[in-house]
Amino acid sequence: MTILYEYWRSSAADWLGLAGFEAMLTVSRRGMCHGDRIRMADSCLVPQICSAWRLGIDMAQFPRILIRIETLEAVPAVASARPDQHKP
Repeated sequence: MTILYEYWRSSAADWLGLAGFEAMLTVSRRGMCHGDRIRMADSCLVPQICSAWRLGIDMAQFPRILIRIETLEAVPAVASARPDQHKP
């Protein structure tokens, strides 16, 4: 069971699609994923990142995503809507 769990955890970033999403983001741009307004890509990114944090994925390998998350979390509506802010 431990070996299976470690394999699953190591591949979690792949099935969350983080590497592909990181590759689509521009290098130096700050702000939202595509432009200066919150769009669908931003709305979809936040729960994926919350899952990544919950699974213990090292997000340092995704610096472009981290820039976007930092920007998004400064928006009160986004920060309060994170899945981990609500009880099941």
